[in-house]
Formats: sequence, structure tokens, C-alpha cells
Amino acid sequence: MKKKIIGYLMTALVVISVHAQSLNIVSGPIVTHLTDKSAMLLVVVSDKANASDYIENQTIRSFKELDDYLFNLAVENKLDEFHYNKEEVELIDGYGTIKIRLSKSSKDVKQVAQTSSDVKIVVNSGFVYPMNRSSKKASNQIVQQMQGHQPSAVIWMGNTLYYPIESLDDYPKQYSTNINFRLEPSVSRLLQNSNHFAIWNDRDFAPENWDNSPPDKEAAAELFKTFWPTPESETPKKGIYKQSRIGDADFFFLDHLYFKEGATSKLGAHQLFWLKEKLYKSTANFKFIVSGTSFLNSDVSIAQLEEKEEVLAFIRNNKIPGVIFLSSALPHTELSVLQTDDFYPLHEFSCAALTSLGLPIDVQKNSLRVNKTVVKKANFGLITLKEESGQRFCWLESFDQNGGLLWTYPINLKSLEK
Repeated sequence: MKKKIIGYLMTALVVISVHAQSLNIVSGPIVTHLTDKSAMLLVVVSDKANASDYIENQTIRSFKELDDYLFNLAVENKLDEFHYNKEEVELIDGYGTIKIRLSKSSKDVKQVAQTSSDVKIVVNSGFVYPMNRSSKKASNQIVQQMQGHQPSAVIWMGNTLYYPIESLDDYPKQYSTNINFRLEPSVSRLLQNSNHFAIWNDRDFAPENWDNSPPDKEAAAELFKTFWPTPESETPKKGIYKQSRIGDADFFFLDHLYFKEGATSKLGAHQLFWLKEKLYKSTANFKFIVSGTSFLNSDVSIAQLEEKEEVLAFIRNNKIPGVIFLSSALPHTELSVLQTDDFYPLHEFSCAALTSLGLPIDVQKNSLRVNKTVVKKANFGLITLKEESGQRFCWLESFDQNGGLLWTYPINLKSLEK
């Protein structure tokens, strides 16, 4: 296997030496996709004279260090093929991206649920970038608090980048916003020290107040995938939905925007089939469904999928164990639990907002809400999967920007089966 890896690295080096010999690594590598079969990473590069200003935030500063890192990552995850993006690096205002794919040559890969180790996963939404002068200190503080938990992964559940209305359909401006976000010192350090997975929500999709004039969704999807890359699907598909494995949990990241019709959020036929198939075949202990909509909220004004009831019925009818929902549909954090006589309790952890604008938040009635879990100030969530007294637990927690624990909620794996 070692020879194969080295062979692919040599190919990658040729590409870099031809197309990136004058470039500096200013952000990354950032792991944006990881399964038992493959991984995707992003590196941001620059040819600008002041690019060295960002190197002090980098743990990997040269392409030689990048190659060493990729070799170790491949060995650690039992991946044996390297694929660099062979296209020339296209620079916009002096910055460009390089996508890197790691994969397993064997097609017969069986996923096995691992249960021994503890896994920490940070979840958040509503970062509200770009930061203004008054919010920058608090935003940097909460990012540092997230990094302090040393998570295996960070899940960005949308509304991370707030594009100004003047950037509507302006690709270079939106591209620059993505670059500058990754160059923020606190964000840059966080991105390099964990795996990162993302979905989009309204503000990542288009600027606020765009006067009901839909943006070019193809261009919006392409921009999002430029900075949160995943492997190309074996069969052509639309949208940005995907699956990743973290420890003994599978995460299913849904796209509720690409197929939206008017005010109705939809998965679409292909994505719905994909979700059902992946849930049915998953061997993971925990199965997290991540969405910008809500599956468990009695308030009908909250964004919900057209196929919501069909998804819930599929989980019940096929007795899919270990399902937990993660949502960024609300402007605040709360936990909802649906209790029924014929199925195990279903949980939805809604998490927002990572940074606070100081605006009043109106909390609507939700009969499924767990008491004392509403958080209206800046906060982030932490999911911890761990063994306790011989049993597997999922702990859900909420923390404020100072690192203070706001609430905690344990879920026994055995309680998530029928």
C-alpha cells in the first residue's frame, strides 16, 4: 500500500510544481468529507505578496508538509489512493482553492460501527460572517471555545456567511467572502484542527432581502461545493446532500433549498430515495439527520420539508434504530422530543445562533420542547458519544460564548430502538 500512496503523491507533486509553484498555502488543509471509502480536503492558496501574513496561523506551511500530512491521513484511515484536482488553479483576486481526494481502491468496503472510543462533535449555525467591529471579539471568543473542546468534527448547519445584497449573483464578491472567512485567525486555527462538514441555509444560498428574485441556484451550489467539497457522485445528481461517518455515527446532510418550489422546502425524488436507502443500509449505532428545516416542531410556521411525514413514517415502518435530528431552522437553540406509544422517542437538537446580533428573538410555542433547553444568546452545541458503565450514550449539551455549560441531556443508545 505504501508504494501506491507514494506513486500518487508523485503525481500530485507534479501538478503542484507546474501550477502552484509560486503559491503559498494560506488556509487548510481542511477535511470536508470523510467515510470509510474516501475523504475530501480543501487547501486555499495565494500568490499575493502579503500571503505570508497568514502563514503564522498555519500548522502546514509548505507543500512538502502537506504531502506528509496526506500520507499520514491516508494510513490512519486506511485509504490508499490520492487524487489531486488536475485543473489549473484559478485565482480570483489572488486567491484560489485546491481540492484533494483520498480514496480506497477496493470497492468492497464494509462499514463497521465502532463503539469503544469517545467522540466529540461541535454543532453550530448562524455565525453571521462578515463580522462587524462590535461583534468580532465575541465571535472570536466563541470560536476559541469550540476549539477548546478538541472535537473530532465540527458541523456547520448553515447561515454562516451573510452575503450583502449588492453581491447577489456577483461570484467574485461571494468568493472573496468565503476566502476572508477562512483567513480569520480564530477560524483558520479551528478549521485545521478538526474535520468539518456543512450544509447551507437561506443566507448561505443568497443574500438577505433579495426581493423574492431567486438566485442562480446552479452557481450558488457550485460556489458552496468549491469551499465545502465532496467527492463527485458516481451517478449525476443535483443538490449538495451527502453522508459522512464520524466514529460510530453516520451523518446524513440534507439539502432543503436546491429543490425548493416557492415557499415549499423539498428534498426531491432522488434525494428522498437516497436518504431512505442510506438509512436502511447504515450499520452505525447513531444516525444523525442534519437539516435546515425541522422534523420535530409543533409550530407549523417553522420551515419544514414537504416530505417530512414520509421520512418519519419510513423510519418507523422500517424500525430504523439510533435516529437523532439536528436542525438549524430556528433562530435559537432548543431540544424537542416526540414520544409515541409505538416507537422509540425521537429527538431533535436545534442549534442557533453561534454569534448574536443583539436582536430580540421571539420563541414560538412548541409542545415537543424539552423544558429549560431554550437558549436565545450566542451558543454552540456539543455532541459526545461515549461508553458509560458498559453502555453507549449520546450526550447533547449547549455552551455559551464564555464556555459555560447551559444544559445537558443524555440519550442511551438502547433507548433508540423499537
